[in-house]
Amino acid sequence: MQRLILPNFTPDLEVSLGTSYSGGPNVAGSLQVSPSSDHNWAVSAGTSTCCYDYGIFFYTDATQLKDSVTSYSSNLYQLIFASVTTLYAYGNSTLTPVTVSASGGTAGTPWSGLVEGSSIAYADGLIYGSAGEAFNPATGLLLGTFDYSSEQCCGNGNPQILPDAPFNRMLALGTTPFLGTLGITSYSLDEFTPQAAASLSQFAGDTESNFIFWGTYGVAFVTDVNVENEITPEQIVIVASPNLVTPEGTAKNPTPAPVSLSPSSITHGGWNFLLTVNGSGFVPGASVTWNKTILNTAYVSPTQLHIYVPYTEIASAGTASIVVTNPAPEGGAAAALTFTIH
Repeated sequence: MQRLILPNFTPDLEVSLGTSYSGGPNVAGSLQVSPSSDHNWAVSAGTSTCCYDYGIFFYTDATQLKDSVTSYSSNLYQLIFASVTTLYAYGNSTLTPVTVSASGGTAGTPWSGLVEGSSIAYADGLIYGSAGEAFNPATGLLLGTFDYSSEQCCGNGNPQILPDAPFNRMLALGTTPFLGTLGITSYSLDEFTPQAAASLSQFAGDTESNFIFWGTYGVAFVTDVNVENEITPEQIVIVASPNLVTPEGTAKNPTPAPVSLSPSSITHGGWNFLLTVNGSGFVPGASVTWNKTILNTAYVSPTQLHIYVPYTEIASAGTASIVVTNPAPEGGAAAALTFTIH
């Protein structure tokens, strides 16, 4: 495992995951960074072949912590942090809760056969399986099922999924019952019903992966595009579509009221950084400009937004004008806050 410093991918630290029982190197199946600290991380590791001697290991920087989860023979290839103290591990239709502490992690009682598919996603306390299930780990009960799965061997027909609780939506990338080819289908997160669909047949390839949100109204994914029966190099596809991601309802949005920034200043010449806007009246879809340039904005709550500031914006000393805008209906722009670059 390597850690690199952005934006120039400068090598920072390197950690060996050890040697497998067969003598070959262990590899990472999934790697997740703790939501509390960039220095704490967890990795599922094992042989490069499927289903042998996988375990979950915890680190602070390059130091492995003493408590690991190594009693599994199944392929725990996906990890998701639900909170600072709770991690979920998923593989072979088995979902395992892991309690995380300063000494590592301890596995709880797993659920088998309740969540299925090739992968899972997490949002607002719920686990979603790529085969369609919505599962509440607090109660151990299924809440409902999305009709976006196509049955194929080993979950290969499962879509890539992105749940987003603030927008009350589930986005599924793949071939669903509503699209006969590659596309994105948007579902109501609580009613499990489709709301919109966008065909992406021109990008249909052998595999689609790394499905993520991109900006305020966009998503992105990686695909191997098949052109005249020839596989081209992997390509990144970005889709911007307010029709897929606009929040439900017609109630008028308030004018946002930002109060403070954290941090309130920074020294010029640094790296990309995360800026938090604190205040009130923020809604899903809120956007933020930095000296009139729209930045990637993540809605956290009605009182908090996260802004991702690239290093190019702090190359020189000065000030930046930060303006929060809520989307229609109504909404509007708030008075500017000032950010200082020393």
